[in-house]
Amino acid sequence: MRPAGTLLISCSMWSACARHCFEIMPETSTIRKVSGSVSSVALMAWLVIAYSLIISLYAIAVRQATLRGNSQDAVEQAALSVARQLTAVTVSSSRFGAVGLCDLDRGNNTFVGLKEREVIGLNSLFATLRLDSILAAEADLPYMSRLVGEDLQQAHKLERELIDALNRAILPNYSLPGSQGASSSLYQQVFKTALSGKQSAAERLVDLKISLGNLEGNTFSSLVDTPGLKEEIGLDFVNQGRYRPLMLIPVPLSRPVKFYPLATKAQLVNHVDFVVSDSSVAPSAVLVEATYRSPGKAGREGVLRTRSACALVGAPILPSPASVFMISFPHGVPGQFQSIKDLLRFKQWKAGGEWQQAVGGAVPGKGRLEPPLGIDAGEMNPGEAIQMSLYHWLLFCGQHVKPEQLELLLSRSFAGQSKSSGEPVANSALTKDVGARSFALLYQSGSGGAGQEILASAFDAGRRKRVFPQSAFPLIVDESGKCRLPGRRGFDRKLVMEFMSALHQTNLAAIESYSTAKAVEERLDQAIKQIDQQLALVKEELSSTDQRLTRMNSTGSLTTVAADEKQFRLLLASQLQLNQTLTLANEKRQNYIAVKRRAGMVSDNAEKAALVSFEICADIARFAASGLSRVDGSPDFLLNKTYCFTPQIAPVGEEAIYKGATGAVPFNGQGKSASADGSSSWTDPKFSVWREAPASTMVEGISLAALRQQTAWTRTSEPLFLILQSQQLTEPSAPELGIYFSSPFWGSGIAAGELTYFAQDALRTGSKPEVGWSVLLRDEVACQSETCGQPVASPEPRWCQKQGLEMTACPGLAAEVQIRAPLPAIPDLPVGSYLTNPRTHERVSQIPPMPSDML
Repeated sequence: MRPAGTLLISCSMWSACARHCFEIMPETSTIRKVSGSVSSVALMAWLVIAYSLIISLYAIAVRQATLRGNSQDAVEQAALSVARQLTAVTVSSSRFGAVGLCDLDRGNNTFVGLKEREVIGLNSLFATLRLDSILAAEADLPYMSRLVGEDLQQAHKLERELIDALNRAILPNYSLPGSQGASSSLYQQVFKTALSGKQSAAERLVDLKISLGNLEGNTFSSLVDTPGLKEEIGLDFVNQGRYRPLMLIPVPLSRPVKFYPLATKAQLVNHVDFVVSDSSVAPSAVLVEATYRSPGKAGREGVLRTRSACALVGAPILPSPASVFMISFPHGVPGQFQSIKDLLRFKQWKAGGEWQQAVGGAVPGKGRLEPPLGIDAGEMNPGEAIQMSLYHWLLFCGQHVKPEQLELLLSRSFAGQSKSSGEPVANSALTKDVGARSFALLYQSGSGGAGQEILASAFDAGRRKRVFPQSAFPLIVDESGKCRLPGRRGFDRKLVMEFMSALHQTNLAAIESYSTAKAVEERLDQAIKQIDQQLALVKEELSSTDQRLTRMNSTGSLTTVAADEKQFRLLLASQLQLNQTLTLANEKRQNYIAVKRRAGMVSDNAEKAALVSFEICADIARFAASGLSRVDGSPDFLLNKTYCFTPQIAPVGEEAIYKGATGAVPFNGQGKSASADGSSSWTDPKFSVWREAPASTMVEGISLAALRQQTAWTRTSEPLFLILQSQQLTEPSAPELGIYFSSPFWGSGIAAGELTYFAQDALRTGSKPEVGWSVLLRDEVACQSETCGQPVASPEPRWCQKQGLEMTACPGLAAEVQIRAPLPAIPDLPVGSYLTNPRTHERVSQIPPMPSDML
């Protein structure tokens, strides 16, 4: 088609020629003038006719070229429109969310400045799954390999569903999802566009064909980078570091996958490269063919003209937002684990757990935990749960993870990274499991429930101090995972049981002695009252006798009347007897008072002993925090290297109270006999079960001073938090395992729709006793019910920048695995022992039930 400017140039040329012809005609004679005039007129007419014809032909040519260009442009625009709209055709998956030909974003920026992906393209999906299959095989993670295999099967199924959906999308009567109105059909939209390319009103669009297929040739790319494995360099399916499109690519332990030619955006391509794909291949190119018929002359058929245009589907591959996978040891690192790979490959798990999902909101928050919709696994081994969580994170990281980078991070040793705390601190305790932890998570996870509180505490690991029941005997789990007593090399079960038994029996004996002494006091109160009444009567009678004798002496009747003399002698005898009775009664009263006073001392001693034993038990976490030992040559126990507890396991008898006060048996001949083991010490004014140890005390063969100078034999297991960052998995530099001593994600929980897992006492360390550790896991990026989660931001927005990471914003938490709460596993603990406060009657258990917050 010639340019329109050519028409102006042609008109100017013909005008100049005409002027030139008129100017050169000679003017000699009249005849010649007439004849010349006729000739000039004829020439002029001929020139005008020729000039008009040329202009007409040129105008027709320009118009035809313009019309051909307009119709071609319309077809090309139609092809591009179809290619763009095909990216919106998706199928839904509970595992991957929406799946289409290309990655599409939501148009929202995440907290790391990247777009949030709404649709994952087939190329990205297959590239990620193939990569994860390679990662699982190289790291020897069989359960992850199984998960990848299952997801690959679903991906192939989704591929077939997407092929059907794409082919339906171009049918004349098929309306695109979300479209409304007369132009809801993609075919109708293309028809209108092609119709606008007609050359004239008389011209008709007689045929429109939309074909889906692919492009052949080496000039097209899948846009997908290979993992860069050395063994794959130079293979047929690799071209300049990318997968070749439409070739079968092998996948470890699964069927091959193929990738499709794509562009970074929809673009026109040469239609000669287009081939119609079969039903097993997803189309990524569209061919639009529009056939027009021009009107013919005299009733004849017009000319058919077909315009074709081909467009390649395209959209940029979206990188995943930066994220982290965190391994947490909030209560210390068990000795079995020196690297993350050790944790992933560990096989000696002792118990399984179950997954739950946050429903109705975040947890902690307005949500609650319920069985998940997307995981039908029942009880799952912790190793499998951890591999699943890692796999979900790698899926989220996408196709750019470098296998060698992940291998380096998983193999990095973190042994010896814990902080030294000097003197070991009790980090465990003797408790009995009553199922409170699992019950709280299963049935009390709603807003305000105990389950929410224990999860909040668990996810604040490293910030909240772990609190045990005050009556739970303190224990230390050391850095090797062994349990031992504070201040000792190991766990002396006999010592602990003897001490707890002595404490319990002392409290019982004290309570019984107190009751016995109080009973004696009450009985003596009654006896004293009775004797006081007797004394009053005797005194009254003696007074009367004295008065009568006095009167008789004053009247002198004793010398005149014999009868009076006899009466006088009787009165004297009565006086003597009454005085004797009075003396004996007063002595008995004094004895009763002495016995009562002794009983009061016993009751005081017993009350103090009961109260001391109760307080030791109620606050044993403090009293035994730095040690429990036996004192040589005595029944005493040494606590905290400072105080002696002297057990008093036999209660006092009534006989001992009476005997200690009077040297005689009780007045009523009743009462318990004193025990031969020293129960009479209850009657000692200096009696005490609690005293400060004298400097001369010998403890298990060494002096008290030497005992106090002993240092810790081992360290308490300290908190450690390990962070794997997705950014390090994609960069060529050597990755470094992030090591922290508190969690950067302390303020976050489980986002709505996401998963948590808990396995109680899943790991055992040490022996005699074994120590049980639980596994708690939260997965923030799992896909559930066609919705995929996003990483959770840290409450410390610059936590990563403190580590020198060059990032505009810190990555969010994708998943966290916690190995936590070491507790001794002692199956035959004596339970049901309670100590009583004699003043308040409060009771405390020696081995308290394990509270739910010891998750």
